[in-house]
Amino acid sequence: MDETLLLADDEEGIRRVLGIALADLGFHVLTAADGVEALETFRREKPAIVLTDIKMPGLSGIELLGRIKAERPDTEVIMITGHGDFDLAIESLKLEATDFVTKPINDDVLNIALKRARDRIAMRRQLKAYTENLEKLVRKQAARLVEAERLAVIGQTVEGLSTAFRDMAGDLEGSVRYFNDMPCFVSVHDRHLTILAANPLYRERLGEMVGRRSWEIYASRRDQPYTCPVARTIETGLGQRSPEVIAYRDGSQSAVMVHTAPIRDSRGELELVLEFAMDMSEVERLREELQATQDRLMSLGLMVSSVSHGVKGLLTGMDAGIYLTESGLTRGDLGRVREGVATVRQMVERIRGVVLDVLYFAKERPLERTPVDVRAFTDGLLAAAGSKIAKRG
Repeated sequence: MDETLLLADDEEGIRRVLGIALADLGFHVLTAADGVEALETFRREKPAIVLTDIKMPGLSGIELLGRIKAERPDTEVIMITGHGDFDLAIESLKLEATDFVTKPINDDVLNIALKRARDRIAMRRQLKAYTENLEKLVRKQAARLVEAERLAVIGQTVEGLSTAFRDMAGDLEGSVRYFNDMPCFVSVHDRHLTILAANPLYRERLGEMVGRRSWEIYASRRDQPYTCPVARTIETGLGQRSPEVIAYRDGSQSAVMVHTAPIRDSRGELELVLEFAMDMSEVERLREELQATQDRLMSLGLMVSSVSHGVKGLLTGMDAGIYLTESGLTRGDLGRVREGVATVRQMVERIRGVVLDVLYFAKERPLERTPVDVRAFTDGLLAAAGSKIAKRG
């Protein structure tokens, strides 16, 4: 264990004895004799856990708790109270203290409070690791998906179709079935730059081009026909790869990535050219879908973290209400019982609200537009961020 713990108490004897006990538990213990010194030490050392007396000269424990939670909300703060400080203890729980222990301090009670603090710290670390792993997983899966798409459309298509069309000249009609379902524009050209066959998507988007010239689909190649990818393949005997702009049958244009592969006869002479083009807008659509998936997963991770913290705090508040109720029943204090029941009821209502929010989030529904007063929204935003802006200068 390497947690740093700040112990704040104005009684030197408690600081010394309790500091030894905490060090034996494996904590690196920092001490402070009052609230002001504790706040200075906290800001300098940033300990994960603070154990503070609730009553101290200068800056009280309640005030110290408020300052700490304002600056570093994840800090676990355990309050030390006297027998007559139960109302202050309850107030500290409402300010999101982790727990409280009473003087004289019982070792078992202190260990339970410290265990709760360590459990909360461990939970936050697990949630952070989960979020980071989730981000890495999304990036990794996105990279794999893009690579798989690239290989499927480029590498596997070239290899598979080159073999399928090797005997195209002798059985053109029969070979067309190998590329009818390809998810890109696929066509076969002869040495005279004539289109011999095209898959359904090609014919649907570009028109009936069989029998037409190889360069006619390219908006930028019509004035220079012998610079089109098929012509360069026939000239060099090598496959080509180039970005092009094609014209659809409706007159619109689109950027594509074109690949060509020479198909040779049994004597090794170039006889046909296989050409396929991938619409880059489809690639962009895939990227947008991946980004949307990543955003949804990130939102889910943040929601899990937020709900976990909220429920943990509500359970702590319920513990306080149960304590008030039980102690009121023991003492015959009806007012304390009422206060405890009211606290439990308040925590139950809040838990119900959290559950309803989660259920609402889980349902898919269309976005609803609501008019917003821009000035009121801005004023609220400035009010919420005002304290942090002031602290940062």
